Amino acid sequence: MTLPADPLENIRWSDVWKIQKIRQVSTKNYCASEAFWASENNVARHFSLPALRLKSERAREQLAWLSIPPGSRILDIGAGPGTLAVPLARAGCQVTVVEPSAAMLRVLGDYARAEKVEGIQVIGKRWEDCLVDELGGPFDHVIASYSLTMTDIREAAMKMDAVCSGQVSLFWFMTPPLWARVMKDLWPKVHGAGYSYEPMADVLWQALIEAGIYASIKVEKVKSAHYYKTIGEAAEDFYDRVSGSSPQHMTAIRQYLKKALTVDSQGYRLRGFAHGATVWWTERARKDLNGTPVT
Repeated sequence: MTLPADPLENIRWSDVWKIQKIRQVSTKNYCASEAFWASENNVARHFSLPALRLKSERAREQLAWLSIPPGSRILDIGAGPGTLAVPLARAGCQVTVVEPSAAMLRVLGDYARAEKVEGIQVIGKRWEDCLVDELGGPFDHVIASYSLTMTDIREAAMKMDAVCSGQVSLFWFMTPPLWARVMKDLWPKVHGAGYSYEPMADVLWQALIEAGIYASIKVEKVKSAHYYKTIGEAAEDFYDRVSGSSPQHMTAIRQYLKKALTVDSQGYRLRGFAHGATVWWTERARKDLNGTPVT
């Protein structure tokens, strides 16, 4: 009997990641995350100081898991408004952040001042554009929390590994987040076209193994951490997210969100749960699956 060909034999997982990233940004009228978070309005809507404090429960969970001792040298890639960077600096760590959005960096500065934190070093670039020599490593801990926008994940991960003398920790999506599910549902209503998800943590983990990085992975259920004061505020947010352009689009979005949102004492948030993943590795022998040193 002739056995069927192994469907996984010729898969390059770094290419799967790249293709899925390209498919997403090729979605009709899609606004890439870098452009979305370059907007002062979008950043202010999600990351005012009160909103950051509402998100602090999730940050505390991440920091408790990381268990980083004071005095550690930290590199936070795609640090955003300082959700992790500011508490780490407040706890006595030496923190360097890589963040390309000027709007995010302004909020990070406000957050640091409000928490009486000083000394966070800022590199205002995309990770892809950073050179190893300018980062000032090695770092005891390298973190990227829901900021893996890179198309070439192998190159991005190998650079993280190169500047880290301790542990690299990546927080990413194991299943599409709730807001992405909303976008997938709304995109045909607004643009008459489908919406493509970006690659999830299963692809990330496989791509790391392919690169000779034998990472560990932990999966957990998460709910939306972002609250809206009203359905109208949520509709304005998703109107921007899906590149709406007419009153009819706004009407469709509001009607959808009336069913998709739940309300409690803090306001409106997306109903349901998704799954997130923590992927991490420490110093290791850099060898591929055949035992050959990886360069």
